[in-house]
Amino acid sequence: MKILNHDLANPITVMTLYINRLKKEYDDSLLEKLELANINILEILNSVRTIDRFYNMEVINVNSINLNELVTCSVREINDIFSDKRIHVIIDIDPSVTVKVDENIFKNQVIKNFLTNAFKFSQSGDDIHVSYLNDILIVKDMGIGIPETEIINIFNFGSSTSRRGTAGEKGTGFGLPIVRQCCDKMGIGIDISTSTVEGQAGTSFLLSFNQN
Repeated sequence: MKILNHDLANPITVMTLYINRLKKEYDDSLLEKLELANINILEILNSVRTIDRFYNMEVINVNSINLNELVTCSVREINDIFSDKRIHVIIDIDPSVTVKVDENIFKNQVIKNFLTNAFKFSQSGDDIHVSYLNDILIVKDMGIGIPETEIINIFNFGSSTSRRGTAGEKGTGFGLPIVRQCCDKMGIGIDISTSTVEGQAGTSFLLSFNQN
């Protein structure tokens, strides 16, 4: 239920926004965005079923997935949610790179959580860099950073580390603990680097794919 509450909130908000606009004007591009949001919800529901299976010791659906394509798709969907911030995402991932993951879980619970955090805590017009080098995926923002007092508990469900974004966006505090558990199940290492020093602020999330 925590996963559902967290991950369904964004696509449902997008759908509500465009439905309200469609009441005033008919636009094919808006209908396409609605369809994309609906597909996103269905993917998340499928991910939750998959998560339930591997928590009950069933096999998860791990396959070799093109990382550039998956990140590009995720960025496009997150951009729709945070369009008012006009944030530019720079993707530096070799188009031939593949990683072994459960596609739905990795996209909806891992990548989108990292991107959502980067967007929430970045200022309007900032850049976000997503790169891959030496089996490590890095999502780096230029945002306000994370206080040291919160870093130690940021992946724990029992601790309240939720903060509002730079435009007042609300959080649940469930996102990163969900990411940690998903990465553990898929054999992916996770680390975080952050700074709150003026002129050097920002956060980097790192995923290590030392997979066979």
